Amino acid sequence: MRARAEKAIPHVAARTRPVQGVTDVLVYAGDRRGLFASLAAAITTSGADIASARVHTTRDGAAFDVFSVQTTDHKPFGAGNAPALGALIARLNRAALEDLAPPAPAPLSRRALAFSIEPWVRIDNELTPQASVVEASGRDRPGLLASLSRVFADADVSIASAHIDTYGERASDVFYVSEEGGGQIASPQRIAGLRAKLETVLRAADAGAAKQTTERASTAR
Repeated sequence: MRARAEKAIPHVAARTRPVQGVTDVLVYAGDRRGLFASLAAAITTSGADIASARVHTTRDGAAFDVFSVQTTDHKPFGAGNAPALGALIARLNRAALEDLAPPAPAPLSRRALAFSIEPWVRIDNELTPQASVVEASGRDRPGLLASLSRVFADADVSIASAHIDTYGERASDVFYVSEEGGGQIASPQRIAGLRAKLETVLRAADAGAAKQTTERASTAR
């Protein structure tokens, strides 16, 4: 609140919550298209997993984005590792001012390759009158949230909130989104185009899996 009163933006603050197994990171910044995607990319690049995210936008053009982040073994990110947390905060400050691209997908483990994951996208305008609810489900991978969020930014769609769940190798991300000027995404053409682009992002992980499987089989021969 002091940063808001003093107009000291961007401002990033972190709080570790050991009982919940996460570190909450609040980013106060000037709102802009692609902000959420850029922040998600910075978090992934820092080696953290995003457990949940909440987005708040003020009438004066500021954004409060809160991310709950953790390590890959589900512990609060940065707990007992001040340099790692400091590097994350520095990246988020940079990402608040300029776009950061999602990191390239890392090679999948042998265990991950053993599972076939069929991606799918659902866009629902019946759950709430204020937003379109988009559920995107597919193979989990680092940077997935950032890549999905970039699709929304490129389509001039605003993210109100994001909820992330992982079931084994499958990720299920739910977004509450609206048109940039407000309101649901009502155009059938817009909905179809958005769904196609999100499915392309989801299938990118499986394309990498197929490539890895082919390369390993070729090496084995």
